[in-house]
Amino acid sequence: MHETGDVPTDQRWFWTPEWQSGEAEATQQIADGECSEAFTSAAELFAAIDDEST
Repeated sequence: MHETGDVPTDQRWFWTPEWQSGEAEATQQIADGECSEAFTSAAELFAAIDDEST
């Protein structure tokens, strides 16, 4: 749980052990360079997805 314990009800899901485990995994993947390129627009993202599927 969040260190302050003062988390709004609609945000408590973020502080569950399961979600925090996923956050730690994502942080490690980013640190290891296992992330995709950044896109500057939705059109650029969709074009990259289309390129991968062909």
